[in-house]
Amino acid sequence: MLLKNKRKRKIRKQRKYTFSISMRITAAFTILIVLLLIFIRLVFNMTVEALVYNNEYKTVETNYKLIKDFLTGDSIEGIEESHIKSNIVNEDIYVAIFHNGTPIFLSNKLFFTYYYEVKDYEDYISMSGKVNSERFGDIDLLVVSSFETEKMIIEFMENVLNVVDVIGILLAIIVGFYISRKMLSPIKEITSMTRDINIHQLNMRLAVDGPDDELRRLSITINEMLDRLEQSFEQQKRFVSDSSHELRTPITVIQGYIDLLARWGKKDEAVLDESIEAIRNETEGMKELIEKLLLLARYDNDTYQMEFGDVDMSQLLNAIVHETRLVDEEHPIIENIQAGHTILGDIKLLKQLLRIIMDNALKYTEDRNNIYVTLTGSEEFVNITIQDKGIGICEEDIPYIFDRFYRAESSRNKEKGGNGLGLSIAKSIVDRHSGEIKVNSIIGSGTEVIIQFKKQLDLIEARD
Repeated sequence: MLLKNKRKRKIRKQRKYTFSISMRITAAFTILIVLLLIFIRLVFNMTVEALVYNNEYKTVETNYKLIKDFLTGDSIEGIEESHIKSNIVNEDIYVAIFHNGTPIFLSNKLFFTYYYEVKDYEDYISMSGKVNSERFGDIDLLVVSSFETEKMIIEFMENVLNVVDVIGILLAIIVGFYISRKMLSPIKEITSMTRDINIHQLNMRLAVDGPDDELRRLSITINEMLDRLEQSFEQQKRFVSDSSHELRTPITVIQGYIDLLARWGKKDEAVLDESIEAIRNETEGMKELIEKLLLLARYDNDTYQMEFGDVDMSQLLNAIVHETRLVDEEHPIIENIQAGHTILGDIKLLKQLLRIIMDNALKYTEDRNNIYVTLTGSEEFVNITIQDKGIGICEEDIPYIFDRFYRAESSRNKEKGGNGLGLSIAKSIVDRHSGEIKVNSIIGSGTEVIIQFKKQLDLIEARD
C-alpha cells in the first residue's frame, strides 16, 4: 500500500513538472518568432546605422571638397562667413578654419566650444586637412557633421520596434497555442477513444478520415493493433473455453468412476478393474492434453528455447518412417526420400512435427492403404510431402484445421481420439522455422500435407 501511494505521488509530481505537448509547441513557436525578431532587429540596426553613417560621410566629404575648392580659388580675395555658408549644403555641417593654430573662421562658435570641450566624437563625422590659400598660405580646414537628429529618429524607430516586438511575441504565443491545439485535437480524440476501449469494447475503432498525414497513419496503426488484439483475445477466449471443455469431460468421467467405486468397487472386482482402467486412460489423456497446452503456451509466450543446429532432413525422415513401421504394420509406407538435404533447425521440434503428420495420416487411413512419404529439394528449399489415402477433409474445414481444438468431423474424432491440438502444434513448429505448411484434401480420396523449409544458408542469413 505504501509503495502504491509513493508511486501515485511520484506520478503526480511528474505531471506537475511536465509540460504538455501543446505548451511545448507554443514555446518552440514563440522562441522561433523571438529569434526571428532578434535577427530582424540586428539586421535593421546594422543596415540603418551603416546607411546613416555612409550618408553623413558623403555629405561631409562633399562639403569639404566644396569649401576646399572655394578656399583655393584664384578669384577669392578673402574668407567671409557668407561665402562659406553659401557653399554648405546641409545645416548640420560645421566648418572651422585655423591659421597657425588660431581660428580665423568658426561657422558656429558655441558648437565648436562644446565640440572641443566634451571631445565626444562618437556622434560626429569629421574630415580635416591642410589647404593652400593665396591670402593666408597654409591653413587647416575642419568640417564636422552631427547626426544627433538621425540618432533620435533611429531611437524612435527602435522604440517602435520594441512595441512591435512585444506585440509580435504576444501574437506568437496566441497563434502558437491556437495552432498547437488545432494540430493536436486529433490526438486528443485518439486519447479519448483509446481510453474508452476495454476488453468488452475491442470492436471500437478510430476514425481515419482526413489527409494522409502522420496522425491518420497513427490511427490506422492503432486500428490494426486493435484488430490483432481483438483477434488474439477472441482466440484466447476460445482457447480457454475449449480447454475447459476438454478437461471437463475426463474429469467428469473420473468423478463418475470414483462414485462407482465408492458404491460398488470395494466388493466387486470387475467394477474395480474397470474403474481403475478407465481412470488410468482418462488421466493419460489429460496428461497428454495438458502437456500440449503447456507447449503451445510456451510457443505463444516465446519462452521455448530452441536449439538450432544442422538437421539432415533426409536422415530424420528415414528415422520417422522406420519407427512408424515398427509400431504400425497395417499401413504400407512408400517413401521417395532424396539424400543430402540439410536445414538449420531444432531437431526435437522437427521430429515432433513429422510424428504429428504421420500419426494423423495413420489415424485417418484404413488398414492396408498406402502412406506416401516424399522429400525433394532445390538450391533454396526442402519440400516434404506426406500423403494418405484416408477419409479426407471437407474443403470448408481446411482453412480452420490449424486452429486449436478444431475438429473437422466430431464423429470420427470420437472414434479415433485426439483433442484437436496436433495440427496447431505442427503449424507453430513450422512457423518457428520460417517454413510453410499446406494441406490439400478430398473427401474419400485422402489428404496431402506439404511442408516447405528454406535451405540452411537462407536461415543463417535471416538469423544473422
